[in-house]
Amino acid sequence: VKTSNAMRGSLNAIRRASSEDELQAKWRAFQNSFPLATKLISYLDKQWVVPKKLVKWALYLRENYQHTNTNNLVESWHKTLKRQYLGYERDLRADDLVCLLQGVVNVDFRTTHFKLTHGLQPLVLSQYDKDKKAKAMALAFDVASNMISEVSEQFKV
Repeated sequence: VKTSNAMRGSLNAIRRASSEDELQAKWRAFQNSFPLATKLISYLDKQWVVPKKLVKWALYLRENYQHTNTNNLVESWHKTLKRQYLGYERDLRADDLVCLLQGVVNVDFRTTHFKLTHGLQPLVLSQYDKDKKAKAMALAFDVASNMISEVSEQFKV
């Protein structure tokens, strides 16, 4: 467990590298720190530390304002739903799930939203989210405005 946590931390550091040189230095440090993980290192080297794949996960290749285009938020919400409301139950009927979502989950969501919007509960951001917010707030208003496009009338609901 200790080794896998150290690996996870190193891999996150590689992902958050701010340049190609920093990424390569951290990748070499990872290889030197975990010499017994030859299969993992070989897999990562062949499958992920190649230019074609780097653009999908290395943050330095993304623009500061680029939004995450993965389903991580949905996966996180699904895990929360299973853990907090379903008790990891797998055989839930669709109508029971709808009742659960309309009842308990909806009430919890609205209660949390009310508390957050009225200052009764602090919004706790992860360090990654704090950094993203700081980058967004650092953008000039005119630059941020130019990133927004208006939806044409035909697409409005």
